[in-house]
Amino acid sequence: MLIFKALHILSMFAAVTFLIGEALFYAVAIWRGDVAGLAAVRRLVGGRPVAGVSFLVAGIVFGILAALNGGFDLFAGWLIAAYALVLALFAVNGSPSRYPLNPWL
Repeated sequence: MLIFKALHILSMFAAVTFLIGEALFYAVAIWRGDVAGLAAVRRLVGGRPVAGVSFLVAGIVFGILAALNGGFDLFAGWLIAAYALVLALFAVNGSPSRYPLNPWL
């Protein structure tokens, strides 16, 4: 169905905008050596970007719905590669080593 494809594309675009935008702001503040700017980005974004992850999960759900309703082969090579990338994304970003016990590090 076309609505699921549109919602999938919009959700994924929003997720990338939120998640990459955060990293870009951090990178610019670090590159400039702007400690106050880095603190401001940290204060505005927070510890975990909930909005970006929410859009990512919504995009995954809409993508699965679009594949089921659109007549896609769920075991096509490009979809299996996408499944593996999404699992790797969640495994790496959700691993305990990414968030040390000391929050000041």
